Amino acid sequence: MCTVSFISCSKEGPTGPKGNTGTAKVIYSDWKYAEHDNRDTIIVATNQNLFNLLAPEITKHRLDSAVTLLVYLTWGSDIHHLPYTSYAGGSGNTIDYFTRVGEIILSRFTFDNSNTVKLSNILQYSYVIIPGGVAGGTKSLLSYGHYRAVCIKYGIPE
Repeated sequence: MCTVSFISCSKEGPTGPKGNTGTAKVIYSDWKYAEHDNRDTIIVATNQNLFNLLAPEITKHRLDSAVTLLVYLTWGSDIHHLPYTSYAGGSGNTIDYFTRVGEIILSRFTFDNSNTVKLSNILQYSYVIIPGGVAGGTKSLLSYGHYRAVCIKYGIPE
Protein backbone atom coordinates (compact mmCIF):
# COMPACT_ATOMS: atom_id res chain seq x y z
CA MET A 1 0.00 0.00 0.00
CA CYS A 2 1.25 3.48 -0.86
CA THR A 3 0.78 6.54 1.32
CA VAL A 4 0.00 9.54 -0.88
CA SER A 5 1.88 12.77 -0.27
CA PHE A 6 2.87 15.72 -2.40
CA ILE A 7 6.51 14.62 -2.43
CA SER A 8 6.67 10.84 -2.75
CA CYS A 9 5.22 7.50 -1.87
CA SER A 10 6.40 5.63 1.20
CA LYS A 11 6.93 2.44 -0.83
CA GLU A 12 9.12 2.22 -3.92
CA GLY A 13 8.04 0.35 -7.01
CA PRO A 14 10.23 -1.69 -9.35
CA THR A 15 13.09 0.00 -11.17
CA GLY A 16 12.08 1.05 -14.67
CA PRO A 17 14.13 0.96 -17.89
CA LYS A 18 16.99 3.40 -18.34
CA GLY A 19 15.80 6.69 -19.89
CA ASN A 20 17.26 8.58 -22.82
CA THR A 21 20.38 10.65 -22.38
CA GLY A 22 19.61 14.27 -21.45
CA THR A 23 19.92 17.25 -23.76
CA ALA A 24 23.19 19.17 -24.04
CA LYS A 25 23.58 22.30 -21.97
CA VAL A 26 23.26 25.87 -23.15
CA ILE A 27 26.24 27.05 -25.21
CA TYR A 28 27.51 30.62 -24.95
CA SER A 29 30.41 32.68 -26.21
CA ASP A 30 32.67 35.17 -24.53
CA TRP A 31 32.32 38.78 -25.62
CA LYS A 32 34.25 39.21 -28.85
CA TYR A 33 34.79 41.55 -31.75
CA ALA A 34 33.81 40.66 -35.28
CA GLU A 35 36.84 39.08 -36.99
CA HIS A 36 36.47 40.23 -40.59
CA ASP A 37 36.47 43.62 -42.27
CA ASN A 38 33.05 45.11 -42.71
CA ARG A 39 31.70 45.46 -46.21
CA ASP A 40 28.75 47.06 -47.98
CA THR A 41 26.39 44.87 -49.93
CA ILE A 42 22.80 44.73 -51.17
CA ILE A 43 20.46 42.01 -49.89
CA VAL A 44 16.90 41.88 -51.21
CA ALA A 45 17.22 45.45 -52.58
CA THR A 46 18.40 46.77 -49.19
CA ASN A 47 21.77 48.47 -48.69
CA GLN A 48 23.53 46.80 -45.77
CA ASN A 49 26.85 46.86 -43.99
CA LEU A 50 28.03 43.39 -42.90
CA PHE A 51 30.53 41.93 -40.45
CA ASN A 52 31.26 38.25 -39.91
CA LEU A 53 31.49 36.91 -36.38
CA LEU A 54 33.12 33.48 -36.23
CA ALA A 55 31.04 31.05 -34.18
CA PRO A 56 32.42 27.51 -34.48
CA GLU A 57 29.79 26.20 -32.03
CA ILE A 58 27.08 26.87 -34.60
CA THR A 59 26.80 23.55 -36.39
CA LYS A 60 24.12 22.42 -38.84
CA HIS A 61 22.66 20.16 -36.18
CA ARG A 62 22.45 23.00 -33.66
CA LEU A 63 20.87 25.37 -36.18
CA ASP A 64 18.29 22.73 -37.06
CA SER A 65 17.45 21.75 -33.48
CA ALA A 66 17.99 24.87 -31.34
CA VAL A 67 15.04 26.39 -29.52
CA THR A 68 16.68 29.74 -30.08
CA LEU A 69 19.94 31.49 -30.82
CA LEU A 70 20.37 34.82 -29.03
CA VAL A 71 22.86 37.51 -30.05
CA TYR A 72 23.77 40.52 -27.88
CA LEU A 73 25.95 43.56 -28.47
CA THR A 74 27.76 45.92 -26.10
CA TRP A 75 30.05 48.92 -26.32
CA GLY A 76 30.65 49.25 -22.58
CA SER A 77 28.12 48.96 -19.80
CA ASP A 78 25.01 48.78 -22.03
CA ILE A 79 24.01 45.38 -23.39
CA HIS A 80 21.39 45.07 -26.13
CA HIS A 81 19.62 42.09 -27.66
CA LEU A 82 19.62 41.95 -31.47
CA PRO A 83 17.87 43.23 -33.43
CA TYR A 84 18.83 46.64 -32.03
CA THR A 85 17.41 49.86 -33.44
CA SER A 86 19.01 53.29 -33.00
CA TYR A 87 19.63 56.64 -34.64
CA ALA A 88 23.33 56.56 -35.48
CA GLY A 89 25.32 57.98 -38.34
CA GLY A 90 22.55 60.50 -39.03
CA SER A 91 19.93 57.90 -39.88
CA GLY A 92 17.49 55.53 -38.19
CA ASN A 93 18.93 52.03 -38.51
CA THR A 94 18.82 48.50 -37.20
CA ILE A 95 21.60 46.05 -36.37
CA ASP A 96 20.42 42.50 -36.92
CA TYR A 97 21.96 39.14 -37.78
CA PHE A 98 21.55 35.94 -39.69
CA THR A 99 23.42 32.70 -39.26
CA ARG A 100 25.08 30.00 -41.21
CA VAL A 101 27.23 27.11 -40.10
CA GLY A 102 30.25 28.42 -38.19
CA GLU A 103 29.38 32.11 -38.19
CA ILE A 104 26.96 34.89 -37.47
CA ILE A 105 26.65 37.58 -40.11
CA LEU A 106 25.94 40.93 -38.45
CA SER A 107 24.01 43.41 -40.56
CA ARG A 108 23.20 47.11 -40.25
CA PHE A 109 20.69 48.82 -42.54
CA THR A 110 19.05 52.24 -42.61
CA PHE A 111 15.29 52.76 -42.59
CA ASP A 112 15.27 54.90 -45.72
CA ASN A 113 17.76 52.64 -47.56
CA SER A 114 19.66 55.75 -48.67
CA ASN A 115 23.08 54.58 -47.54
CA THR A 116 24.81 52.21 -45.18
CA VAL A 117 26.03 53.00 -41.68
CA LYS A 118 29.24 51.15 -40.84
CA LEU A 119 29.19 48.70 -37.96
CA SER A 120 31.65 50.12 -35.46
CA ASN A 121 34.71 48.06 -34.61
CA ILE A 122 34.28 48.99 -30.91
CA LEU A 123 31.12 46.87 -30.66
CA GLN A 124 31.47 43.46 -29.03
CA TYR A 125 29.09 40.55 -29.44
CA SER A 126 28.10 37.48 -27.49
CA TYR A 127 25.74 34.67 -28.46
CA VAL A 128 23.78 32.01 -26.60
CA ILE A 129 22.55 28.77 -28.19
CA ILE A 130 19.69 27.08 -26.33
CA PRO A 131 19.35 23.47 -27.51
CA GLY A 132 15.94 21.86 -27.93
CA GLY A 133 14.60 20.31 -24.74
CA VAL A 134 16.39 22.70 -22.34
CA ALA A 135 14.07 24.29 -19.79
CA GLY A 136 13.24 27.90 -20.52
CA GLY A 137 12.12 27.39 -24.09
CA THR A 138 9.05 28.87 -25.73
CA LYS A 139 6.72 28.46 -22.70
CA SER A 140 9.12 30.21 -20.34
CA LEU A 141 8.41 33.62 -18.87
CA LEU A 142 12.12 34.38 -19.31
CA SER A 143 12.83 37.54 -21.28
CA TYR A 144 15.55 36.59 -23.77
CA GLY A 145 16.03 40.28 -24.48
CA HIS A 146 17.39 40.83 -20.97
CA TYR A 147 21.00 39.59 -21.04
CA ARG A 148 21.46 39.37 -17.25
CA ALA A 149 18.24 37.35 -16.85
CA VAL A 150 19.50 34.85 -19.45
CA CYS A 151 22.87 34.64 -17.63
CA ILE A 152 21.16 33.95 -14.30
CA LYS A 153 18.72 31.39 -15.76
CA TYR A 154 21.41 29.36 -17.51
CA GLY A 155 24.38 29.91 -15.18
CA ILE A 156 26.36 31.95 -17.73
CA PRO A 157 29.14 34.10 -16.24
CA GLU A 158 28.60 37.77 -17.01
